[in-house]
Amino acid sequence: MRRWNKAVVLFTITAAIASLGGAHALAADPPAPPGLQLITASGETMVGDNRQGQLHCPRNPVVKVPFGGGARIRSPEGVGGDGDVKFNTLTPFEMTGGSFGFTFGAFAPRGYTRPWAMDMWLLCGERPPGYEIVMPDSSEDPPDDDPFNDPRTGEGRVTAVLACPADKRLLAIGASLSVSSERRGLIGLSLMRPSADGRSATIEGVDDATDDTTDAGRAFTFRLSPVRVCANRPAGYTVVGGSESPFDDSPAKSRLATCPTGRIAYGSGFSTVDGRGHARIDGVVPGLLNASGLPRRYTVRGEQREPLQTWSLRAFVICADPF
Repeated sequence: MRRWNKAVVLFTITAAIASLGGAHALAADPPAPPGLQLITASGETMVGDNRQGQLHCPRNPVVKVPFGGGARIRSPEGVGGDGDVKFNTLTPFEMTGGSFGFTFGAFAPRGYTRPWAMDMWLLCGERPPGYEIVMPDSSEDPPDDDPFNDPRTGEGRVTAVLACPADKRLLAIGASLSVSSERRGLIGLSLMRPSADGRSATIEGVDDATDDTTDAGRAFTFRLSPVRVCANRPAGYTVVGGSESPFDDSPAKSRLATCPTGRIAYGSGFSTVDGRGHARIDGVVPGLLNASGLPRRYTVRGEQREPLQTWSLRAFVICADPF
């Protein structure tokens, strides 16, 4: 299992148990209740071209590990970023020293002047049987024999496939995109789609050069680093894909996927279809909380820039009985 010790963030939120309507950052890790818990935090609304954040799972009295995480772009009006703000990091991590959590990152083009913030969620729990986070190899690591543990580098659109060992299933998927600072607001995650059997997932990043409203010569190279969370197949395991949108030219859409009654949404996914990289994901939000405050649903929100084009959006959830 690869450990990541290079997470660079603008702020770190320690484990804070909160309702979806707000966040309460604590100075020290509180005693953690047994089982699963949903952690959330909200960033401050301000002008800028990027937001990055990190949520940590509790470590006292027992070390907990991350499952799925979600985030949304929030403007002062409570909506997304006009199709210009996009996620390029949604990924669980394990740092050297045994710190577990989730990293979030969103970017707008340089010079973006509209104020916005990022709200974040993370599901943590005690380590289930067979649990592992598999991080991508760094450039300093020797090559390994795991083809699903390697970053992918390409131009315009980059795709990677994750897979768990035959006896395990995905509980969550993650990815980050990296590019030079002056171009980071032009790339975004467009696909994080688990397979129906939960053995694999396809992840994709896209840049604005695939949008036919931009210059054909604008394409540039960037790097996609996939992350997978696998465990022994838990009871009640299933992957649910929500309905696909009919194609239209609306500026914003949201779609949801819901777990069967009694099951928990451990991880999530999404897909956008427009053929030109024109639409952006600006919300992947857990909801439909049960009496214990645990999610059964994820809502995915996307938005596109002018001029409006046809596109579609789909949400996915990875479900299982509570551990």
